[in-house]
Amino acid sequence: MADASQALLEQALRDPQVQEMVRKKGQEAMQDKEVQNAVMDYVKKNAPGAADEAKKKLENWAKDPEVQAKAKHYASQAGVAFGQAAEHGISLVEQGPTGVRLLAFMAGCASCVCAVMTFLDVGNLLGHLAAAIVAGYQIIFSVSTIIFEAPPSVIEKVPGINGYQEMLIDHAKFMSEVMGRGLFYVFQGTLWLALSELHKIFNLAVGASLIAVGLLHVAMYYGKLDTVAMKMRAGYERAPGTPSP
Repeated sequence: MADASQALLEQALRDPQVQEMVRKKGQEAMQDKEVQNAVMDYVKKNAPGAADEAKKKLENWAKDPEVQAKAKHYASQAGVAFGQAAEHGISLVEQGPTGVRLLAFMAGCASCVCAVMTFLDVGNLLGHLAAAIVAGYQIIFSVSTIIFEAPPSVIEKVPGINGYQEMLIDHAKFMSEVMGRGLFYVFQGTLWLALSELHKIFNLAVGASLIAVGLLHVAMYYGKLDTVAMKMRAGYERAPGTPSP
């Protein structure tokens, strides 16, 4: 069990929540009680039977210089990846409606994957039926999002999709309007947040991305997209750790 607990403590360093905590705490992060609590939360969630043994080893393990170096390395790598994603997202917003449309398409694809995974989760079908039902709705919503935001040249090549899109335009006219789609995406995002828990990072990320994309559509409707893009760029460049141009 000792070896298993050691491996779990090592695995915890790759957990996004632990990495975020390490980045916030900076030097000597592994000595911080909040960071150690985040590590133990990971262990308890993934292997409750190893928690007691891991807790005994945690304090000395966290003092190991090699462990501290690994924690900083993993956290910095995650920060670089996040920074690159943020830079790419801001660049798309700066492109205007075309870029926002691509962001919405990507958010719709992520929502579809999340919805299918949630719907097929046996635990939800047996013990959390409401989550499975909402996931079923989200599959339909996300597919509709993908269809509306995909390039027209792609839609034309897939049999039957044109008819579905035209049906939505006739019976759900808000989908053909920028404001309507924006509010629809915000609605989808809030559904994911309502179903999410702190350890369900993917659900939270999908919900937040849909809400962000929805708000960008609202800004576009009011002609404020350029202003939002400028503020996003300024905030990103002021953020700690952002590379200088």
